[in-house]
Amino acid sequence: MDFKSRLKGKVPDEVLEGISGRFDVVGDIAVLSLPECAEPYAGCIAGAVCDSRKNVRTVLNKRSVLSGDFRTFDFDIICGGGTETVHREYGFSYRFDLKDSFFTGRLSSERMRVVSLVKKGESVFVPFAGVGPFAVPAAKRGGNVIAMEMNRKACGYMRENVRLNSVCESLDVICGDVRSCGSLFGSLLESASGNISETTPGCLFDRIIAPAPYGMDDILALLSGILKSGGYIHFYSFSPENQVEDFIGFAESCGLEVESYSACGNVAPGISRWVFDMRSL
Repeated sequence: MDFKSRLKGKVPDEVLEGISGRFDVVGDIAVLSLPECAEPYAGCIAGAVCDSRKNVRTVLNKRSVLSGDFRTFDFDIICGGGTETVHREYGFSYRFDLKDSFFTGRLSSERMRVVSLVKKGESVFVPFAGVGPFAVPAAKRGGNVIAMEMNRKACGYMRENVRLNSVCESLDVICGDVRSCGSLFGSLLESASGNISETTPGCLFDRIIAPAPYGMDDILALLSGILKSGGYIHFYSFSPENQVEDFIGFAESCGLEVESYSACGNVAPGISRWVFDMRSL
């Protein structure tokens, strides 16, 4: 029985109609987005969620859209403990605090698709790395990975996840802003633990995996400059479908050939997350 069926007779029908039947589960935390009219029944709703998903220990109500450079949400705790959890997918474990770090479980299969392309010994750069869900499996695949994230709290969790998943020898974490391109090369070279070979400006990485935030498409020009000739970049962008061709044109102006692209989830009405697999010419 799904959780909405459990609410029949407990929540007015007109309120129940406005409640989404879907919710995200991250680790042992369920994340709801309740309409205002449903908030008086939040405790009852949380109970139904826990009854329908036995692994859920905490239920949160999302109070805001993604905001700020750190891409975090505001939450109300409806029931359970705090907002820290351990999320497991495809044999990897990630510890983080949802109030301080961005994480979505909806990209789990997409992450594995991209990571499966990483070849042993490749130099890999992961900007906007969050708590490490792209970087950690890329290192486990045999890539020599540098991951960059500007959110200090997320970086702290990513370093913990590096240890938790036993990839300390092949993954370096840099806490910094990718947009600070003036110091980018120096930071990368100074922080790498001897993993990146033949590093020269403009010719650094075999592969870049860039889960860029909304509105950051212009960073592609910078990233294309640190990609080896023939190297690959997997770039995530947010737009309506009718703007995809514009992005492809921009990528071509950056010296990249788009080999394939696909939608990997809707984030708002008419707005999709797109992944573009591109090769440097």
